[in-house]
Amino acid sequence: MEKRLFIWIGAVIFGGLLLQTFIQLEADYQLEAAGFILFSAAIYYGLFFLKKRKSNLYLGLTCALGIVSLLLVFFAPLILPVH
Repeated sequence: MEKRLFIWIGAVIFGGLLLQTFIQLEADYQLEAAGFILFSAAIYYGLFFLKKRKSNLYLGLTCALGIVSLLLVFFAPLILPVH
């Protein structure tokens, strides 16, 4: 039951984000936003299916993703071009 619930929650969230991307964004930004949303959905479903099988790998990848995210918050202006 829990597995099906989280699959549906992910499908609704990422499907809604994709729908909003094509409704609200200009054509120049749609491909970039859709790529980011699809990449995020792949990470979500990958971690979801990994959680049940190998919890140590799941925990390590989740920690690594959190650390990289925190580092990018502070160092993104130095690494990525600023608009």
